Formats: sequence, structure tokens, C-alpha cells
Amino acid sequence: MAPLDRSALGITGIIHALVALAVTLYYPLNHPPELTHQTLTASWHHSPVQIQPEPEPKLEPKPVASYPKEPPEAPAPKHQDAPAVSVTESIPLDPQPFDTDRKQPEVYKTVSPVYPKRALINNWEGRVRVVLRIGIGGRIASAKILQSSGFPELDTAYLNSLNQQQYLPQEFRGSAVEGTLEQDYTFSLDE
Repeated sequence: MAPLDRSALGITGIIHALVALAVTLYYPLNHPPELTHQTLTASWHHSPVQIQPEPEPKLEPKPVASYPKEPPEAPAPKHQDAPAVSVTESIPLDPQPFDTDRKQPEVYKTVSPVYPKRALINNWEGRVRVVLRIGIGGRIASAKILQSSGFPELDTAYLNSLNQQQYLPQEFRGSAVEGTLEQDYTFSLDE
């Protein structure tokens, strides 16, 4: 047999198997096709015998058990001295933080801002207040200036120093979560 003949034979076998599978799925064994009547011949010298299928029994739906809409009342407690406690009263609705959790992000490594040369020459001073959103990795996710110093160079210098700092994220139930942290710095020529 040539290699091409063997592969054709293999492909033919696969096709036959797929057709058999499709027929089996289309006509499952537990539901044979409906036949109105069937002819059965026992041997070549007997005459054919007509076999009529048995009528299928009609299935009637069983009644579904009905349940009371309200649960029966619980029997009265035997001891009247103890106060009645509801189950829902003992379960807190909101999970509470652990005592050891960080309530807000913390600065782990502080970096002081560099006083800009232009601000030194012009004697610029001012206070910058910023709110930071610290992500779960301890990095600044966003920063917003709450109060400007009045000089963009001073504000930018402070934001640059904040980006170089390292932070510990806020915690809730032992896991790091995003949190906000307010920081401020006063640029003064006296220092």
C-alpha cells in the first residue's frame, strides 16, 4: 500500500467515525425512532407477522408538595431570665479594621525639597499643601495641590521631592489598600 493510500484510508476511517457519532447523537439509543408498525419474518418459510407497538403510558404530573409561606413560630423559651438576642445583632454589618492596621499611608523615607535657584535669587517664600493618593504598592497614584505657595517653581520643587519619597500604604484587615495623605512644606529663606 502506498503512503497516500494509507492516509486516505485513515481519513476515511475518521469520517466514518464522525458520521457514526453524528447519527448516535441525532438518534440516541434510549429514544428509538417512532415506528407505526413493524414486519418481522422468523424464517423464509413462514409468512410475515405484523407487530403493533405497545401504546406508551401517559405520564401525569405529580402534585408538588406545598410548603407553608411562613415558618412556624418557635416555642417560647423555658427560661425567661435571659434577654432575647437576635442573631443579626451579633454580626457586624461592616467589617472592622484590625487594631494593627495603618489608618492612613505613612512616609517611610523622607526627601527634603531642593530650593529652586530662581526662588533664592528672587527671595520667594511660601507654603505648599498637597493631598496624595498612595496606591497599594506604596507609590503616589495622584497628587493635588490644596494650597499653592504662589510660585509654580516652589510647587514643582515640592512635588518632585514627594515623588522621591517612599511610602507605606494604608491597611485594612491586614491588606494594603489605597489611601490619602496630606503633606505640607514651607519654603523659607531663614532656614
